[in-house]
Amino acid sequence: MKKLFIALLLLVVIVIGAIGGLLFTKPGNNLLKPYIQSALDEKLPVKAKVENFQIVPLNIVIKLAKDSLVELKGDLSPFSGSFDIDYLVKIERLEDLKPLLPTPLRGALHTKGKVKGEVKDFEVKGSSDIAKSDTNYYVKVENLNPSMVDAKVKEARLEDLLYMVYQPRFVKGALNADAKLTDLNPDSLKGDVLAVVKGAEVDRGVMKKSFGIDLPKTTIDSTTKAHLSGNMVKLDSKTVSNLLKANLLGDIDTKKLYTDLKYEVDIKRLELLKPLTKADIRGAFYTKGSVKGNRKKTLVSGLSNLAGSKTDYTVVLNDYAPSSVNARINGAKIEKLLYMLYQPQYAKGRIDSTIELNDVKRLSGKVVSKISGVTNPKVLKKEFDFEKALIKFTADQETRLKKGVTKTDLFVNSNVAKFTTKDALFDINSGKFDSKYELFIPDLNRLYFATKQKMRGKLKVTGVAKKEKDLVLTAHSDTLGGTFDAKVVNDDLKADLKNIKVVELTNMLYYPKVFDSVMNADLKYNLATKKGKLNANALNGRILPNQMTFLLKQMANFDITKEIYKKTTLTSDINDKKILSDLDMKSRLTHITSKRALLDMERNIVDAKLRIDIKGKPLYVKIKGNIQNPKVSLDAKALLQNRAKKELQKRLKGKAAEKVKGLLNMF
Repeated sequence: MKKLFIALLLLVVIVIGAIGGLLFTKPGNNLLKPYIQSALDEKLPVKAKVENFQIVPLNIVIKLAKDSLVELKGDLSPFSGSFDIDYLVKIERLEDLKPLLPTPLRGALHTKGKVKGEVKDFEVKGSSDIAKSDTNYYVKVENLNPSMVDAKVKEARLEDLLYMVYQPRFVKGALNADAKLTDLNPDSLKGDVLAVVKGAEVDRGVMKKSFGIDLPKTTIDSTTKAHLSGNMVKLDSKTVSNLLKANLLGDIDTKKLYTDLKYEVDIKRLELLKPLTKADIRGAFYTKGSVKGNRKKTLVSGLSNLAGSKTDYTVVLNDYAPSSVNARINGAKIEKLLYMLYQPQYAKGRIDSTIELNDVKRLSGKVVSKISGVTNPKVLKKEFDFEKALIKFTADQETRLKKGVTKTDLFVNSNVAKFTTKDALFDINSGKFDSKYELFIPDLNRLYFATKQKMRGKLKVTGVAKKEKDLVLTAHSDTLGGTFDAKVVNDDLKADLKNIKVVELTNMLYYPKVFDSVMNADLKYNLATKKGKLNANALNGRILPNQMTFLLKQMANFDITKEIYKKTTLTSDINDKKILSDLDMKSRLTHITSKRALLDMERNIVDAKLRIDIKGKPLYVKIKGNIQNPKVSLDAKALLQNRAKKELQKRLKGKAAEKVKGLLNMF
């Protein structure tokens, strides 16, 4: 028994000696070092190298990634569990430690300090240069739980904090913060937090380069106070600048997750918030209201002056996500809304709207709007080259939403036209839409501002607008005694005209009535390049009395108005507003042709040369000048030569006729 006891005692001594040798001697630490390295390689998602490993006295240096290290030096008693350790953490590139961080960060971070105490109860006292600040902190840990925190941040650079969280450095300035928590127990939490920003300045160059926003010199002051008492947080935050003012005041119950806050936001220039909202909007905006509720249900209600309106709204949040929205917009200004959306001031007027979204997630609800206004002729001239486009309009719209699909009824009435669509479908998620429409123009001459072409009569067009893979627009009209059908696919237009009465067409365009026929035509035109081709055929046509027919009767003693042209073909090349045409028309006694006749719709001029063969004898007609009243000239040299020859033959007889025969052959 005695031998057994001695043997066990020797075993214990040997084990303790072995442990001591491993822990307290350099050779022992060198034996442990590979195991520590292996554990780090296995557990850490970034490269780590144990540069130095010594337990007594403690001297551990671990290199992380490429340029970072953690250094621990001091006294450690493994048996008593007490320690007095100095630490140093130097991270030159936080981005290299991305797998270790809860959120992506970049830049440098240095901190150093002392950890002193025992395993369960100890204190941490240190400093840091985060964002070029002078930061000091003290943490007390009792029974492995933090019981007290005291931290002071002096002159942390806002631009470096923005850089650290991957944001453009659009604000320059300093943040000073003081946090003192005397009790960190969740049930009895106590303390105060104060964060102050004074004289921070928006970097106008960064705003211009990163967000395309021109701002005046802008400074920001902000003070945020938070008093913690148990599970209650009393918040008081004020932000003031020459472009924005914001106040937030109220209570937050962190245990019940209940909020009772009042807010007020007055923004002079919304574009200042683009770095946060990512929204391309600008202009002034004011709102105030309250936030009440818990995680299960929160009610946000308030008033706003959106686009110069008087708007009230209510938003219900479930699990902090919008569940339903109700809003009434009264008197929003069209011109202010266009300005907010970076659009030209096409019109001014008023919008009244009611929005009822009873299921935001599934996009179900109803929107009803009434709009009235008048267009801005100067802007329409600049943007679209419209002349004196003063258009008064009203619009009534009702949209029903169900599971992301909208059905819209829209009626637009103006002094130019009326537009109606019913049950127009639009899929918000896919962007597809399908809509039948009707357009009625009571007086075509009211379109002069856009067409720069005088027209008479009225026009009714029906069709479908569709968007799936391609944008497709169809149009149909019963007009000018026939029909007009067109189809646009993206930029390509195809149109067919059938049984159009040419006299009615020229009458509609205020052109001289020179031809009476029924015409069929097809048009292919690209809206982007403004180029296309027109092919037209006219049947059983007859030339009507005009300057040309008068000259022909005088010079050629021929009445061309009695000729019937069974088929007339016209082939035209269109290049924007210039049309070059080839013409071919035949009758029993005549053949009329023209090559590259010019019709300039922009200058309203015609320049054409016609060859008219009458009984095989050619003559030429030039038509040039204003389309409504061109100059017509006749070159009848060949015809006159033939008439002179016949006249001489009548007057000369016998030998005289023989003598001048050679002369007559010269004609």
